[in-house]
Amino acid sequence: MTMPTTPPRFRLSTSPEIALSAAGGLSLLLLASLVLGKIGAAWLPGAGALLTLSAATAIVLALLRLPRVSRIAQVFLAGAFLATLIVALALPKALPAMQAALLQGTAFSAFLTALGLIRAPVRRSSLIARAAEGLFAHSARARVFAVSLGAQGISVLFNIGTIGMISDIARNHDAARKAAGKRGIDSRAMTLAALRGTLLMTVWSPIGLGFAIVTSAIPTLDPVRFFALAFGIVAVLSLAAAGLDAAATPVPPGPRPQDPAPEGRAVRWRLFWPPSPG
Repeated sequence: MTMPTTPPRFRLSTSPEIALSAAGGLSLLLLASLVLGKIGAAWLPGAGALLTLSAATAIVLALLRLPRVSRIAQVFLAGAFLATLIVALALPKALPAMQAALLQGTAFSAFLTALGLIRAPVRRSSLIARAAEGLFAHSARARVFAVSLGAQGISVLFNIGTIGMISDIARNHDAARKAAGKRGIDSRAMTLAALRGTLLMTVWSPIGLGFAIVTSAIPTLDPVRFFALAFGIVAVLSLAAAGLDAAATPVPPGPRPQDPAPEGRAVRWRLFWPPSPG
């Protein structure tokens, strides 16, 4: 009896090393052409050609990365090409709208590409390492609360990529502490705090879609008071979640680190909130 076999995944004939090198160069070309095209649209002749180049580069990048994505993503990309072909043949008047949609997708792809390019420098940054050392020297409650609120502030600016960046920092610091013979930290709790902060940001952020819907649906609602109320509720929820996380998180193995006591306001913080294990 023969076992059923799954259909082969799509593969390009390019070697992984060549594809990776080409993807790096194309990513820089995508960012440079898009930025120059957007900035020089008002005064630079031929800026539209740079935007077209950025869109073409984004398409080539998508094809290069196609073998590394899931099957459902490959199906969606094939459907997008088919839908574009149908629109071009059946509704030629809609091509300008399709071109605008392509440029919007290119800008979003450039944003994600830029976030991906800064992850490696963040891992190697000594400044980030010192900041993480100061943060993770606090108790589990304090650091979970700080990460939750900090993720909300970062998410207002970036909206995407916050969770992965904070998770990378936590994992790197956990590995560094263990290598130094110190007790590690629970990087999963830090990732959960980043996820919680990113989600709670949508409750109070004035530039968020939910805030705009609520304030526009209730004309008599004072946006400033609503912002203060929403942010206060989110802060209370973050504080309660930090306590619950600290109580439920097991103490990591290893000797307890002899970290220097934080100075200044953090000392007064510990007077009112004693440190918890971990």
